[in-house]
This record gives sequence, structure tokens and C-alpha cells, in this order.
Amino acid sequence: SYIPIFCLSFVDAVVRKIPNPCLLAMLVVEVIYVTYHCISTKSVTIIPGIFLGFFIGMVVCLIPSVLKIPMGAGDIKDSGVIGICIYAAGYFQAMVIMALLVALFYAYLKATKKGDLKTQVPMGPFLSVGTVVSMCFSVFDLFDLNVLF
Repeated sequence: SYIPIFCLSFVDAVVRKIPNPCLLAMLVVEVIYVTYHCISTKSVTIIPGIFLGFFIGMVVCLIPSVLKIPMGAGDIKDSGVIGICIYAAGYFQAMVIMALLVALFYAYLKATKKGDLKTQVPMGPFLSVGTVVSMCFSVFDLFDLNVLF
């Protein structure tokens, strides 16, 4: 699932479009994983977490659209797919990491006088980094708080 995420980041950074084949690849990998998990554990308890992650991912990105803050449709789709792949808790962690990275990027733009807060930045690469970090180092696993799963 890392390869589509990195492809998505690269394409979004260069072309400013989120490729649907990368999102589809992430969904296919998740469907295979969920199917395997449900069969091996004989339980479907993972399914509500998927829907909750998707719902939260879509709602969080629809809020700026409603407030007339520009956000691309690809970013909204990417957010929903990432919510499906890493569920609600992982999605929140990825969003916090993304916000920190975007803040650092804007600080860099401000310090070098290459831009300001009105400079549009592709969200895909920052959200992808947050996703990969969340997949590798979950705060909830570190503190053993699996409350949202």
C-alpha cells in the first residue's frame, strides 16, 4: 500500500492532480486485507472502523469546501480513501502530522519570502507522509489505547 501512496504524492506535487488509479490500488489492497482479516478471525468487527474512517475522512475535507476554502476534489477523495485504509484513529494522527508539516512548509515559505498564507500547496504529499508515519508508528499502539478501533 506504500507504492500507491508515494506515486500519489509525487503526481500531486508535480501535476497537482490526484490519480484515481492510485486511489483504486489503495482500495483494492484494503479490500484484500479486510477479506483476509474477516476470514482468518471469523469476525467482521473491522467493518465499522472502515466506514467510520471513510465518513470522518470525507467530512473533515468537505468542511473547507463548505466554507469556500479551496480544496480539490482529488484531495477529498484521497482523504476518504485514507480514512478507509487507516481507520479513524490513524486518520486523525495522519491529519495532525499533515498539519505540522504544512505549518513547517509555510514557515519555510515565509522565512525565504517565497510565499505566504495565500500560496496554494498540494495536500496530497503532506497527507501521504502523515499516512505512512501513522501506518508505521501508531500513537494508539505505542500507548496501547486502542479506543477508536
